[in-house]
Amino acid sequence: MFILGIHGLIDRLSIFTGTLFAAKYFREDLQAHSMEEHLKAVKLSLPEISGEGDYIIEAETLAGSLETLFRIAQWKGADFPTIIYHHGAAEIPFDFGFNKIFPLKKMDIAANFILIRAPYHDTNKNYSRGRATADGYLAMIATSVLLIDQIVAYLKEVSQRQVIISGSSLGGFISNIHHIYFNSADSYVPLLAGLNMYDAIFESIYSKSVAEMDAEQKKKFENILDFTEDFKTRNSDNVYPLLATDDQLVRYDVQKKSYGNCSISSFARGHLTGSLSAGKLREHILSTLWKEEVEKEDCGEDS
Repeated sequence: MFILGIHGLIDRLSIFTGTLFAAKYFREDLQAHSMEEHLKAVKLSLPEISGEGDYIIEAETLAGSLETLFRIAQWKGADFPTIIYHHGAAEIPFDFGFNKIFPLKKMDIAANFILIRAPYHDTNKNYSRGRATADGYLAMIATSVLLIDQIVAYLKEVSQRQVIISGSSLGGFISNIHHIYFNSADSYVPLLAGLNMYDAIFESIYSKSVAEMDAEQKKKFENILDFTEDFKTRNSDNVYPLLATDDQLVRYDVQKKSYGNCSISSFARGHLTGSLSAGKLREHILSTLWKEEVEKEDCGEDS
């Protein structure tokens, strides 16, 4: 008989409690375009970049005009590698997890850091509004993916050092989606995320957060949000996932399978306790970063 451990129990309690009070996903409109359609529709451009700080951007999407933001949290220079980090869903303030993983005021880390703030993530009220429609939610994801890609392009122009994309939960899924559709970064480190985003939203304990729908509607969302088959068509040698074995939202067995032959790291935590394991997340990201840098040097490339 399966016995749920403490990490899984914490997931179930926290998510169940959250669903009692939160407005449901897609409660106003189930109309949904494909991810490809959303990515093609997003129009945004980077402003002139002049050092550390926040940069607000207006993006045109299938869901209308959306505000997004990126923050250059640390810039040591073009001679250093860069980590682009994306937060989780409903993470407000958006830098909460990042500041725990990378306390830059206390740690001297030899890398540049850029944070992404997805649309709707300035206030809880706006996030509730943004997830009210399926296309609003998908446009949010597509906007983050396109913003990341433009930042990668900028970094490739100003630096020859490695660019790594990482993020936790929603940010990890977005990292994987960028890999599938663009793969312009050197490496990807999705944390507590896989390729089957449909399962995390519609089939895990998180499903109570979603508006009721029939089987045909759910199948439509499975076709849109399960990226497992798309991932198989890409070379995954530059993807370094970290999954939590007791995760009740990003279910380990499902997401491990979604990665196919990709090498996976794991640790005995749940979704919540895993996201709070800042030291482990930091260790995983940085060990991957340094590994890539060493490989570049071994191949005789400029460092």
